Amino acid sequence: MARRNRNELLVPGARRSMERLKEETAQEMGIELGADQTARNNGAVGGHMVKNLIRLGEESLGKKK
Repeated sequence: MARRNRNELLVPGARRSMERLKEETAQEMGIELGADQTARNNGAVGGHMVKNLIRLGEESLGKKK
């Protein structure tokens, strides 16, 4: 079985929304994204994005915490 690219978005046109979420998350955290930042900072933004996406998914399914 071939492995697919994990960075591939499954929903066409979702790239801009994901970029906007990344920018908003970084701004909330007080981190400026970019190649001149540490991998830890850039990775932290990704981690918070995942947490926010999980929270939004749970809320949309009625599993509010």
